[in-house]
Amino acid sequence: MGRTVPSVTQVYLHEEAALQKFKYALRRQEQSIVDDLLILARKHLSAVSYSGYALPAFMFLFSILVEQQKVLQKLQSDIESLKAQQNEQRDVSKRMDS
Repeated sequence: MGRTVPSVTQVYLHEEAALQKFKYALRRQEQSIVDDLLILARKHLSAVSYSGYALPAFMFLFSILVEQQKVLQKLQSDIESLKAQQNEQRDVSKRMDS
């Protein structure tokens, strides 16, 4: 009989377990960052499974990048919004001073 292919969730759990020694070698603050990254990867297990990609660990990393990019885009949007508000306030101040 042939071997069964492990599910993406099983592969994820294996990778998570393999990272434990690395995680515990880090400072406490960095350990929590590793935990946060693993949570980000876990959010996309169904997409990784659906992709059928031969290297799920790569897709876990890519999933983390997707989540990080979402955060960056949100922050960029917030910065642009704050800049626009600041410019509006300057315009109002200039009009009041005139």
